[in-house]
Amino acid sequence: MFHNEGYALFIGVNDYRVFDRSMGNAAGTSDLEGSVNDVATFWHACVRMGMRPENLRVVTSPRADLARLPGATEANLGEATEKGVREALGWLADKVAGGRAGLMTYSGHGAHTPEKGLLLCPSDVSGPGFERAIAFEELGALLKDAENLTVVLDCCHGNGAAPDARGRRPLTLVGAAPPGRLGDDDLRIGARVLAACRPGEVTQQATFGGRPQGAFTWAIGAVIEQWTAAEDGGCVYLTLSYGELVRRTRLVLDALDLEGTPQIVGEPGVARLAVLQTGSRPEKTSHTPDAGREVGQLDGGMNNHRIYTLKAIRSQDPTHPVVLAQVLVTGNYPPAGYKAQTEYYWVSNSVPSDAQSIQLTAVDGGSLPSGSYNLSWGQITPWIGNRKPQQGATNFIYAGTSGAPTFGLNWGLSYDPQSSKWTGSIRWYDTTGSNLFGGVSASSINYTATNNTAPPAGLTYKAEKTWT
Repeated sequence: MFHNEGYALFIGVNDYRVFDRSMGNAAGTSDLEGSVNDVATFWHACVRMGMRPENLRVVTSPRADLARLPGATEANLGEATEKGVREALGWLADKVAGGRAGLMTYSGHGAHTPEKGLLLCPSDVSGPGFERAIAFEELGALLKDAENLTVVLDCCHGNGAAPDARGRRPLTLVGAAPPGRLGDDDLRIGARVLAACRPGEVTQQATFGGRPQGAFTWAIGAVIEQWTAAEDGGCVYLTLSYGELVRRTRLVLDALDLEGTPQIVGEPGVARLAVLQTGSRPEKTSHTPDAGREVGQLDGGMNNHRIYTLKAIRSQDPTHPVVLAQVLVTGNYPPAGYKAQTEYYWVSNSVPSDAQSIQLTAVDGGSLPSGSYNLSWGQITPWIGNRKPQQGATNFIYAGTSGAPTFGLNWGLSYDPQSSKWTGSIRWYDTTGSNLFGGVSASSINYTATNNTAPPAGLTYKAEKTWT
């Protein structure tokens, strides 16, 4: 685990009802859907890089859900009003003054006026003059001593406030373009600024993985997961340069016809620096992704993790099944303390001698049919294709409606109580060519499901394997 002494502030505004009332708009006209989700994306990224939850602040409107922020407490949260944002910015400026690494992200609407220039819009911004908006000039003055602060701006400042034909919402409250005299340097409110677009362009929110998000934030999250992190004296940085991050996010957004030209703004040479590094001497980076490319065989679900439970149904006491194993499968944004795209197993010490079938349940935040299904107990030879079982292992087989073997698992684990170690492996089988839990349509498999289930408490995952 990294020892990361950095600090971060995440600002996300979905609720612009005050502005709509002040302009005579219908309620919800200016609301966004993805800004608070953007906050969760950056929170998870910082926690994975070792930042302590007590070093992170979140100001959002509406208030963020603690369940989506591993390690967070009420002390981490605030409201994204002008007062709440200014107080949080003051906290961050104090923490990162003197050279500490820091990150500030903003997801919400931007705006501009001839008098104030570029603006960030808190939840209580109002009127055609954007009262209570926070000017970039003020932000630059507040953060001028934060020499190692990275700012991410997922907003735009004009050129259209209505959704496009696909319903993708631009992140501005102003229909007119900013004055032509504004340039990229006007975005510079920190030492290193990653902006979703130039002042006269538009950026958007859209749906990714079933959740609305800022397109720029989503692209950043997708890119940074493909690079590893390194540590130097309490500073944790990515082996990815700012220039390469911007280039890759542009490619991702262009591929999906999403608006905006991402920018990196800062001192000369900023593009060569590693993301979140301290100092002006570039750390070693990689032009190509250097993170592992393992592919999980089991589906992690749509809630960033899914828990599979295998219970042995006993012939002597069928109403009290025995838990044989639990598998925690993580997605791209796992619970705190777990790796992404990884399977964690908790397994029992033995298979009951009178086990006659296996009940499997999958739990995550998705909407799945209720129920359970059984794998019939038995041995089978030969296996179809090249999926050969281990010799001497127990096989649990699901025969399907035709009676022919469809899929199953080859249980080849053994436990040594003296060393408390497991040897062997578990192999899944599916004659359809896919994996055990994903190779049959939902109509053929009944799952049990609840919403937002946390990893099971009190269980030790004795074996961990990332499937390829």
